[in-house]
Amino acid sequence: MNNKLQKKTTKSTMLLVIASTIGLTLSAPTQAQELKLADEQFSEQYASNVPVSGRILVGTVLVGSLGANASSGEGSGEGAGEFAVRLPSTTVKDVCVKVQSRDGSYSSENSYQLEQAEAGGVFPLEYPSKHIDMLKNMKANEIAVVSTPGKCTNSQQIDSVYVSYRGQPADDSKLYVLANSGRSDVFMRLQVANSNSNYRCSAITDGVRTGFDTMCELDMAALQPGENKITLLRRQSGRMLPPVEFNLLF
Repeated sequence: MNNKLQKKTTKSTMLLVIASTIGLTLSAPTQAQELKLADEQFSEQYASNVPVSGRILVGTVLVGSLGANASSGEGSGEGAGEFAVRLPSTTVKDVCVKVQSRDGSYSSENSYQLEQAEAGGVFPLEYPSKHIDMLKNMKANEIAVVSTPGKCTNSQQIDSVYVSYRGQPADDSKLYVLANSGRSDVFMRLQVANSNSNYRCSAITDGVRTGFDTMCELDMAALQPGENKITLLRRQSGRMLPPVEFNLLF
C-alpha cells in the first residue's frame, strides 16, 4: 500500500553557505547571489514506497563536511541543506536541480535562475525544504544531486551536467558520480584533451538502493576548465550495455 506525502512549500529566504572551486583550488565563495527558485513553490516529495528511477546518471556532486548548525525553521537557515552549483560562465540563466536519496524516499526537482548576471562561480541554492534535518544527516553515498542547464523537463536524457556541491569542501574532497547500474558492473572514463583516464566504480551494498546503487570517485584535479567528457561503461553477463555519455561543465 502506497503511503505518499507530497510537500510543497513557498519560497523562503534561506541562505545556504557553501565553499567554492575557482579553477582547481577550493576556496570560500565570493558570490552573494543565490540561485533563486524559478517557480513560486518549492517541489519535493517524501514517500514510503517509490518506483525505481529510470535515469542511469543520478548525481554528480562534490561532498564535503556538513555544517553542524543546520536549521529547518524560518529565517536565514545558515548551513541548512548546503546545496550549491558551480556555473562556469555568465551566460547561464536557468538551471534544473534534481535531488534523490539512495533509498528513493526523498526527491526534489526544481528550476532555478540567476536574477542578474555575475561572473561564473559557485552559487548557493535557495532550498526551503521541510526535511533539512534528514538531508544533512545523509552520508555521501546516501544522496545524489544532479544540476543541468535549462529548465526542468521530464526527459531522462542528460547531455551536460554542472558540478553540484553539498557541504563544505576541503582540499581532499571527491567528486562523486552516482548511478543506477541495472545490476551491471560500471566503469567510468574521463576524456580530457587527448587523454583518457579509466576508473572502476564501486557497488553500494548497504541499505535500500532504489534511487541509485553505484558510486564512482573522481579527483577534482583531473578536471579542466570547460567540457570534460565522461562515459559510464556498463558490463552485464559478459556483454557491454549502451554507454552513457555526458559533458561535465567545469
